[in-house]
Amino acid sequence: MIQDFDQLIMLWKNYNTASTLLTKAMGGTANEVGEFAERLACAYYQGEQLSASNKSADILSKDGKLIQVKSRKMSHLTTTSLNVIRSWGFDLLVVILFAKDGDILKGIEIDSDSAREIAKRSEHVNGLILTTSSKLLDHPKAKDITQELKAILNGKNENANFFSHKGFQSKSTIKSPSMSLESASDKTSPPSNIEQRRGEKMTGHRDDEIMKRLNAIGKSTFVEYYHVFKNYDDPIAKLPQHFTLKSRHSRTSKARSIFRDNQEVEALKIIINSGRLDPEIIEKAKVLLDTEMSQAKE
Repeated sequence: MIQDFDQLIMLWKNYNTASTLLTKAMGGTANEVGEFAERLACAYYQGEQLSASNKSADILSKDGKLIQVKSRKMSHLTTTSLNVIRSWGFDLLVVILFAKDGDILKGIEIDSDSAREIAKRSEHVNGLILTTSSKLLDHPKAKDITQELKAILNGKNENANFFSHKGFQSKSTIKSPSMSLESASDKTSPPSNIEQRRGEKMTGHRDDEIMKRLNAIGKSTFVEYYHVFKNYDDPIAKLPQHFTLKSRHSRTSKARSIFRDNQEVEALKIIINSGRLDPEIIEKAKVLLDTEMSQAKE
């Protein structure tokens, strides 16, 4: 653990600068891992990334196949849920599992029918869910594409330059890793751009507001009773009785305000990035986030 607080401050600023730049580069997505996985798969298949309005697929390959992409970021290969699949009108499922440093732990493709056979029904989210178990990753009909994706990620595959022909930033224009994040920020966010800076300030204020609401509710409580807060007419009656009536009213009011202001996606992302929560709560939050992102496509 780093004891030098000044170094922590520097790392914190660099982390947030890089996160902001990445989000902007991918169109302001609320799911950076999922969006990057789609673009990586798009390069591998030399395909076309489809709009969010397409319910079944994320990519149309150059040979006309519809491809659904699922992804996760984890410290090591372990079994965890992928987001719900409600529409199976695609040909191939691609699963990309990233390491914490952004490298690829595992990448596979599997035909839709084979994937559907091992998916489990979840009434809770009204769809089928796959997990990153050996049943999926080592399926006889799954093709391992880990090394091919790694090659693209490391610029050692001819498909790595695919985006330069599709209107994306070409590899030759990406700044060297040795370039400071502050320098990159200066080039992409000119100090004279007042409106942009005002927007960033408003975003920071919004995050602070969501954090205050989550702290008042309790992050674990928000996750455990997510659907109660979101869907029930009288959430207060559904909350644990060991909460005082005043506490139940307050928690319900704060939770309802998150949904009213369309802040649930940001709230779930904050919870997922909280290091001190029970891993089970974080996994539940990931499933909830994936469900919200999937419903946004429909």
